[in-house]
Amino acid sequence: MREFLNKTADLNRSIVSDDFEKTLEIINKRIPLKIFSYPSGKLCFDWEIPKKWVIRGAYIKDESGKKIVDFKDSPLHVVTGSLPINKRMSREELLKKVYVSEKYPETIPYVFKFYELDWGFCMTKKQKDSLKGNFFDVAIDSEYVNGNLLVGEHIIKGESDKSIVLLSHIDHPGQVNDGLAGAAVMIRLAEMLKGTKPALTLRFQFLSERIGSIAYLSQHYKQKDKILGGIFCEMPGTPKYPMVLQYSRNKSARLDRAAKYVLEKTGKKIGFGECFRHVANDDAFYNSPGVDIPCISLSRSKPLVEGDWYHFPYYHTSGDNIKNFDFKQAEEYLEILKEIISIIDKDRIITRNYVGVPHLSRHKLWIDWRLFPKSSRGIYRLLEELDNGVSIFDLSEKCGVDFEEAYEFIKKMEKSKLVKLSLIKSI
Repeated sequence: MREFLNKTADLNRSIVSDDFEKTLEIINKRIPLKIFSYPSGKLCFDWEIPKKWVIRGAYIKDESGKKIVDFKDSPLHVVTGSLPINKRMSREELLKKVYVSEKYPETIPYVFKFYELDWGFCMTKKQKDSLKGNFFDVAIDSEYVNGNLLVGEHIIKGESDKSIVLLSHIDHPGQVNDGLAGAAVMIRLAEMLKGTKPALTLRFQFLSERIGSIAYLSQHYKQKDKILGGIFCEMPGTPKYPMVLQYSRNKSARLDRAAKYVLEKTGKKIGFGECFRHVANDDAFYNSPGVDIPCISLSRSKPLVEGDWYHFPYYHTSGDNIKNFDFKQAEEYLEILKEIISIIDKDRIITRNYVGVPHLSRHKLWIDWRLFPKSSRGIYRLLEELDNGVSIFDLSEKCGVDFEEAYEFIKKMEKSKLVKLSLIKSI
């Protein structure tokens, strides 16, 4: 993860830009990507693909010619999407276009304007306070040109053409935990699963926040029923923050319940958020009316409240950097994500080939209740609730039996031809 973040964190990854494309090229060297391209001006549902923002440089100079702020030092110094300007102006005029973080004054805030076109500079409070004098030379060498919104997709083909999509946005320049680190986790998971043949096809998508999913789904709308569910991945490395599951709109979906099961099994403090109410990103569009694909979100974050617009410390500032990123937390996030995918992959629909209760001893499946009382009780509980059409996870959840134990027992039953297992058709 560290290598990928080091290469991409400081790139100017705006939603349609050269550095966004460069980030996809870096990912493609790790895991092969198929690139989907959507030209500027194309209407995708109710959204229009924006033009490509090109910036070659920007600065603020005082009356002596000294540069107070320079885009070369950080992509955050210029409001992302800024219109061009080259003008001498008064201090009062300039200050109207300067942004600082009140909560984290030592950092540079991340500010963007794509749909309300304007210009502006971002800086630390110390830099703002250093704007002394009557006049300043302000320059932003930028332009909007026709380009292409890109979505990168890595596919691990499964036994079924129905799929689960894993999503992360990579378009926030100068940000690590917010978005980019979710992609780092997804890359590692894809590498770990290389060479496997999962039950469901796995789609790893790297895109611009919201507009990327909107564009992709608008062009694949007729195939949307083959996407059974999604997981939005972000903010995995927040120091000291617990894992949070934001439910899909269909809170009873198997994916929601499997994620909840895995998180609770860690024995650690966890948080839960209702759909749309905690961290709403691409998952919000997947869950929206007319799309209706259950998509959960996994993060280490807190909900936004009025007066505190920070999901985690240094959110949307230059403080969201590798120095403040907890790789141990991110590794734990990766293992949780991997286990959720593993449960969905192993889950099967069960059909009995027997009536009543099978003779376990005859099939060498009996466990001595005197030696292993918990396992024995668990097996009989499973048998008591084993109706045709139930899935292994549904059964284990209902009976309070560990999923792996239930899975191993049902697989033994399949080997003894007591049950038939088939791929799940919904999650």
